[in-house]
Amino acid sequence: MAGLERSLMPFRVFKYMCLIWDKYIKNSSDKEAKLPIIYPLIFYHGRERPYPYSCDLLDCFDDKGLAKEILQSPVQLIDVTRIPDEELKNHGTAAVFELLQKHIFERDMQDFLRWVIKEGLFQWLRNETDGEYLLHVLKYTINQGEIQDVNKFLAELTESMPNEEEKIMTMAEQLRQQGMQQGMQQEQARIVVNLYRTLKDEEKVAELSGLSLEKIKIILKEKSSH
Repeated sequence: MAGLERSLMPFRVFKYMCLIWDKYIKNSSDKEAKLPIIYPLIFYHGRERPYPYSCDLLDCFDDKGLAKEILQSPVQLIDVTRIPDEELKNHGTAAVFELLQKHIFERDMQDFLRWVIKEGLFQWLRNETDGEYLLHVLKYTINQGEIQDVNKFLAELTESMPNEEEKIMTMAEQLRQQGMQQGMQQEQARIVVNLYRTLKDEEKVAELSGLSLEKIKIILKEKSSH
């Protein structure tokens, strides 16, 4: 084992502990279960005597004091649900992202998005970053949010940024095609699941559907995990 790996042994032990906890969580039927205590132990029988490296995780960091402060403190929380929109909109290039995350689960984001357009946040984001970032933000908004009239939103957006009309319309067409493709995939998955419920045989489902056995297994696995 290389010297660096040996000197970072506490990190390796901690990584193994995290892997054990992760497996425990995945296999537990109790979603509210707490993590079990793991007692770490290094068993050493090497040529160098005594064991020449530290067993303290903090010694794996250059700034031991800062590492201790971070590792032994609760994880810092930014709860955008408790921050007023008027405050979030002043957070620079992060403003639109934070606002979208705050409102993404609303039944209809139309009024909120109209406010974002009115405040000029999309336009500001376009001017301060490259156009690709704005398009990614818009795609996320349309794909993940609930917007009752997407065409109206895009029309209002285009009106506020006439120079971006071509890109916005291209994006809208891409999203439309993507939506059609997703619809086809969902219908395909529905048929596979129904066939399997009847036949109880993955190979027969593959034969009847024309899909590969591997694809059938992936679809069934995804549906069973939901």
